[in-house]
Amino acid sequence: MELTQEENLAHYTTGAGTVRAGYVQALLEYLQAQGVTLETVYPATVLTQLAALGSGGRIAITQWQDMFEKAVQFTVDPDLPLKVAETINPRHWGLVGFAAMSCPTMGDVISIVERFERLVDEVNESRLVQNGDMVELQWLPLTEAPSPLFMQIAMASWAMFARRYTGYPELKTEAHFTFSNSGDTRVYERIFGSPPCFSQAVTKLVFPATYLQLPITHSDSDMYHLLLAQADVQMQELRTEPEAVREVRVQVLRRLSSGRVNMEEIAESLGVAPRTLQYRLEECGLSYRELLDQVRRDQAQRLLRMPEAALSEITFLLGYSEQSTFQTAFKRWFGESPGAYRKKQT
Repeated sequence: MELTQEENLAHYTTGAGTVRAGYVQALLEYLQAQGVTLETVYPATVLTQLAALGSGGRIAITQWQDMFEKAVQFTVDPDLPLKVAETINPRHWGLVGFAAMSCPTMGDVISIVERFERLVDEVNESRLVQNGDMVELQWLPLTEAPSPLFMQIAMASWAMFARRYTGYPELKTEAHFTFSNSGDTRVYERIFGSPPCFSQAVTKLVFPATYLQLPITHSDSDMYHLLLAQADVQMQELRTEPEAVREVRVQVLRRLSSGRVNMEEIAESLGVAPRTLQYRLEECGLSYRELLDQVRRDQAQRLLRMPEAALSEITFLLGYSEQSTFQTAFKRWFGESPGAYRKKQT
């Protein structure tokens, strides 16, 4: 039985999700390939923070959406998410991408998507539904009213992966989207091989069940099982941190360079009272001050591994008004100065 988008939402918990920084990098690489200077689209602080996180770091879904919307506005290209999806490769998806590439068949790839979707992003979950000779790979949102750009990039990247790694570049899928569209559909047709369907109950790809048996051209049994084990570990790590802590951490990371990271402002961004926020953290064995300290410490380590980042810039990115304050905090964390720590990393 097919569920409506509203019914799907009832199955999942909403919250402040995150996305793998490597996935975000695909957008930046696409823009650069089109000759766009990234600094004309995004503040330098945002780009520096992303570089410091590395491909395995995570940013807030809201920040990713904001970055994509800025890029669409800058390029005046509503099909930008689709075009970015055409360039995505396993490196952008990280462990999930490499595990999928080593799968025996397309059916196994979809099992990995269903199981480990959240390692890439926490916008949606996926479900495979069989209807006779056809199957549906459903895109199920984890938040209400998700932006169409998330559906575009996910569905298009799934379709492109199938074409690229089965050796069938003309593979056709029927793409259904919950949002409406009255514009040009040529990019959709290029990617999916057939006209898209808009204003549907569920966002999904529909295709023959025989596709599930298609072998993956880069299949490697040993690598497949090794990466599956590693993905299980990463999923456990993602689940280990309580939702309340993760939500606050994401908001602190987003606002750190602005210096607007007092508890009242973070609580407001989450739509709760400061006392409620503090209570939630205390239930997890943390105070807000301790969590803020953790975030700054982790970011300081990442930034100091970047030789091009001056100490004054790092001080700013960590939300400190004075470099001396940063120096004092760093010595408290690691027992040495930032300069001494950096020398050991090079």
